[in-house]
Amino acid sequence: MEKVFEETLNLLPDLLQTVNGKWVLIGTTSLYLQGFSVAPCDIDILCDVETAVQIDLLLKPYLLPFDAIVTRDKFNSLFSRYRINGIMVEVMGDLQVNTGNNWVNLLDKIEKFESKKLGVYAVKIPSKADQIKIYELFGREKDKKILAMIKT
Repeated sequence: MEKVFEETLNLLPDLLQTVNGKWVLIGTTSLYLQGFSVAPCDIDILCDVETAVQIDLLLKPYLLPFDAIVTRDKFNSLFSRYRINGIMVEVMGDLQVNTGNNWVNLLDKIEKFESKKLGVYAVKIPSKADQIKIYELFGREKDKKILAMIKT
């Protein structure tokens, strides 16, 4: 599985090279690229809505049926899901997180990006400090476990 994941991860920048907007890898994929001992089972892409629409056009052959607008108690975004080489790729346009007091746009919370090389391309991921903020904001049980690992 790791080999297929790596191949898919390395393929993404090539598939998305014509995207004009900024997109960022988040979740366990970004932790994996930072060297943490995690085994990602999917690839999460965070971007604004306009970029999500561009990505959707480019990844259309891999699209899985899903409701485009996802609104739940905790998360709200323009959401799309794709399967590339058997790996799930999820794109979240303007992902908002409900803090209990208000909705927060996750992309606005990322202050510093790191660049990681994938083949001939560089991709953006949140800094470790921003990863911590993201997982604290999410606040789910699985996020608390990841937080404990990142903070050590």
